[in-house]
Amino acid sequence: GDEFVTENDPIGDQKIDEFGNLLGGRRFKANTFILPNRHPKRLYMPALDAARTSRCRDSLYYFRRNPLAFKLNATQSEKDFLISEGKLGPHLRTRSVTLITAKSAFKLHGSKMILGESILST
Repeated sequence: GDEFVTENDPIGDQKIDEFGNLLGGRRFKANTFILPNRHPKRLYMPALDAARTSRCRDSLYYFRRNPLAFKLNATQSEKDFLISEGKLGPHLRTRSVTLITAKSAFKLHGSKMILGESILST
């Protein structure tokens, strides 16, 4: 219930698994992490990182341009966990933090989200 859902894509399924882990040695440009209290295996990323990776100036603009993306608000315990893991800066402890699943970001923006791949690659 927190992911952009599309029809099955056999070619896409060779690039990313059901939990958002990239396959074939690919790596996301954005910081990714697991939130064990939300889902024990699914990868998430800060919406701001997804926005910047896909050339949007901020996460608000990102969600306006991508109405199919699910905007997930991090709870205080999730923010505390991410700060303790070094995935978020401590200055975000009292700020609103939005997240998106890594798989949704990949489905919406493809190669823009991947290290070392150009926009035109498949």
